[in-house]
Amino acid sequence: MIEQRLRDALGAAADIDPATVRPLRAAPRRHRMRYVAIPAALVAAVAIFAAARLLPAQEQPMTFVGMSAPEPGEIRVFLCRKPDTLPACRHTAGDRARIAAKLDTFPQVAGYRFIDQAEAYRMFLRYAKGELRDVVRVSDMPESFRVRLKLGADGTPVVRALREVPGVLLAALG
Repeated sequence: MIEQRLRDALGAAADIDPATVRPLRAAPRRHRMRYVAIPAALVAAVAIFAAARLLPAQEQPMTFVGMSAPEPGEIRVFLCRKPDTLPACRHTAGDRARIAAKLDTFPQVAGYRFIDQAEAYRMFLRYAKGELRDVVRVSDMPESFRVRLKLGADGTPVVRALREVPGVLLAALG
């Protein structure tokens, strides 16, 4: 069947005068913009990457649901809970001591205190409202450090360094 249709088409082509057939036109080129768009996108990506890496990060105060607002000059360091699946949270027994030792190395730190889960839960109950109080348990609360900075000290380098310490889930400047 296909062979017959092919024979018919070739037979019809033999009857056509080549002088009356117009040549096929090439399809219009639609990809000229690509030559401009690709370098422009590359330049934009490099500019965004450079801005993100080279400009100083502005640490924003963080407030969590059911918690008091952080004091100015305060850093909150939340520890990983056991077990935790996050890569930074390979929690070991020595993490708390390692974090405290790291805090002792910063000249900007005036003092710090450790807050266990029970104390964090008591603080949570002071500020939580409604159904949240009924749902959250002591075991849901992360252990943390409250770090007090010296007057006028910049806490940004402290926060950045603490984020790299194993066992730290989050470090935030207040």
